[in-house]
This record gives sequence, structure tokens and C-alpha cells, in this order.
Amino acid sequence: MRSQPPRQIFMRRYLDEVLQTEMLLRVIVEETDAEMAVVTLYKTSKFRKYEPGA
Repeated sequence: MRSQPPRQIFMRRYLDEVLQTEMLLRVIVEETDAEMAVVTLYKTSKFRKYEPGA
């Protein structure tokens, strides 16, 4: 997914066993030559907001 360098956005759908529903996990990371750091991590059920064509 597009983001401003050096940040990258990773997304994955998964089944939340507690809520018994499909969720979207979004991870925003910032990468340097020395490390990759997680900036934000959250789950949501709003697929249309984050996945084009969903």
C-alpha cells in the first residue's frame, strides 16, 4: 500500500476468534538502514475504508 517514505503499510485479513468476525490488521512501519520500527499497529473491521475495491 502507498505511504510516505520511509514508512510502509502492511495489511492482512484474519479471523478474530474472540469476536467471531473477519478483521483487518494494519501495521505501519518505518525502515532505516539499521532497523525496522513499528509506528502503529491496529485492527479494524472497516475494510472499505482501507482496501480499494473492498
